[in-house]
Amino acid sequence: MTQQELPADEKAYESTLAKVSGSVIGVYAKDAVGSLTHPATSTHLHIVYQDKKSGDTVTAHVEQIGLAPQATVMFPQ
Repeated sequence: MTQQELPADEKAYESTLAKVSGSVIGVYAKDAVGSLTHPATSTHLHIVYQDKKSGDTVTAHVEQIGLAPQATVMFPQ
């Protein structure tokens, strides 16, 4: 699979958020690297949060994450 360069008007919006409060939804897929997940990782994460400026609900792909000390993390049984 080769990577395609998208025209500027079709590129995804990217942002670095120093602090955001929302829900992170993800999967851990040990045997699906590069298929269900991105190459070289066994996880795929998205975040859902409310934009403080517009009030819109935003869903975004997560490339890198850090958790605040008071964060709640839940795992299925």
